[in-house]
Order: sequence, then structure tokens, then C-alpha cells
Amino acid sequence: MAGKSVCVSVFLLSIILLRVYLELAVFSHRLDYHLFIHHFFWFTSVFLWFVATPRYLLKVPVERLHLIGWGAPLVLIPVLHAWMTGSPLDLAYLPVDEDFFFHLLTLNYFHPRNHHQFFTLAPLLLITLTAAIALTRSLYRTLGAILIGFYGSYIVLGLHLFGAAPRSKAFILLPTVFTNQKLLAVIYLLVSLVLCVILFIPEITAILRRGIVLRMAIFAVVSVAIGIFGTSYQSYRSLTSIDMILVGLVFLPPAFLAELLISRARCGMAYFFAGFYLLAAVLTVIR
Repeated sequence: MAGKSVCVSVFLLSIILLRVYLELAVFSHRLDYHLFIHHFFWFTSVFLWFVATPRYLLKVPVERLHLIGWGAPLVLIPVLHAWMTGSPLDLAYLPVDEDFFFHLLTLNYFHPRNHHQFFTLAPLLLITLTAAIALTRSLYRTLGAILIGFYGSYIVLGLHLFGAAPRSKAFILLPTVFTNQKLLAVIYLLVSLVLCVILFIPEITAILRRGIVLRMAIFAVVSVAIGIFGTSYQSYRSLTSIDMILVGLVFLPPAFLAELLISRARCGMAYFFAGFYLLAAVLTVIR
């Protein structure tokens, strides 16, 4: 089962890479290193949100969750729509204003820049509703899946929440030495990491029970210190407190990976995700 899950994860990540590349390099001509990472982990966060929803709200067994990954090609629909209509693909976060709830209810159909998203959001809402009814036969769980799973992800991941002060028009401006896109790359890397931890809370808890708390704490401190000081050295300037917190948190997976290697835990998915996020953290902060 672990082998199937890893295969589906690789398929999912490949589809996301393809979507981000096509959107940025082909249809909007604004390909940038940190913008690419930012978009990649935004999509990763969306999928992890949609996998966590059926696990905890619809009680789907963990060994069947990997099947959701085969729905990844849904993210290619806006690209296909832009290609078929010959219209630009220049998507944007929604500002926190009076029009937000209108676009929320109409699934971005009337949004001047995000119209293409409607053709992914509409079938996704229908799939969420149908799956919830079929799996639970419960009105309350179905409503929970729609409100938390679908609209929750739309609100949390669709709003223009974070940006670099004072250069951004985001709702929350953060003091940082990073460019706006590097800041967003680190933030959405962290968001996807948090969602990954939430998704696998039972499995992570079971693995950590086999280890020693002090050893894990030492690994964590070393990983965070390497991340913070390595990033500061690489940028040749002092990081703000916000930068240190964000970088420190995204460098926690090496501590988990070290614990896995020493305890020789037999969990392929844990190795896969710990190694994946370690590589992602390094690639995000080295430039």
C-alpha cells in the first residue's frame, strides 16, 4: 500500500509541476524561480486540504486516501480552457473586500482574472457533494465537507492574506528581508507542511512513540539552527524575527527524517514526505 501511495504522490506532484509550468511559462509568460515554488506549494496545500477532509470528516480509511490523487488532472482544466478560448491565464488571489462573497458564491465565474478557475471549481464542488453523500448518508457530514473542505480551502487559500511589507496589498503585511515571492514560497511551503502533518497525525504520533523525546528535540534544534543561520549567511543580511520563525519551521522535517533513519521505522510514506520537504526547504531558501 505504501508503494501505491508513493506512486500516486509522484503522479500528483508531476501534474502540479506541469500545471504550474504551463501557467507561468506558456500562458502568462512570468516564470520566476520563487513564483514557481510559491504556486507549486499552493497547489500542494489545496490537495492536502482535500485529502484531509475525507479522512477526518467522511471517515475514509487511510489506505484508500491515495485514490484521491488520481483526480489531479482537474487542475489542468483552466489551462485547457485558456488554450481553447485563446484568452490569457493571469490568475490572482482575491482581495479582502466587498466583492469576495460574490465571487465565492459564483465560483469565480464573473471574476475578471479568475474566470478560468470556475471550470475546475464547479466539478470539484459537485464531486465533493456527491462523495460526501455517497460515503456518509449524513446531512451534517455532507455540510461539513462542503463548508470546511470546499469553501474552507477557498477562503484560507484563495484570499490575498500574506505579503511583504510595505510592497504588497495583502491583508497581513509581514516584515521581511525576502522578496514578496520568496516570502510567499516559504509561507505556502509551511502551509503545505502543516497540512501534511495534520493529514498524518495518527501515523506520526505512532512513529514518535518509538523514539526518545530528548533525541528528537536535539535534532529539531540543530535543524532549525542550520536553516536560520544558513539562510542568513546565504542572503548576506540579518533575517527579521518573522523570517527566522518561518525558516526555522520549514526546516523541522530534517529532524523527523533523522529520527526515522536512526529508529529505522518502516514507513515509506514518512520517508518520502520528510525527504521531500527537506529538499523543498533547501531549494526555497538557497536563492
